[in-house]
Amino acid sequence: MKKILLCLFILSSFHTIFSQNLISYLTKKSNTTQLIVDGKPFIILGGELGNSTATFMQNMKPAWANMN
Repeated sequence: MKKILLCLFILSSFHTIFSQNLISYLTKKSNTTQLIVDGKPFIILGGELGNSTATFMQNMKPAWANMN
């Protein structure tokens, strides 16, 4: 009986989390895919530094200057 109650509690917790959109997710709208965070679209501003730039700290200094 305790195992059944525990399973029901866990399932209801997952339902609560998913129904309140507390977990980020991807959604398709026409021909695009959006990342939704806290119920709102989220834009990631990223940049490519290079394959081995982050290997050593001295390589990162000029990379950070280029990111500004």
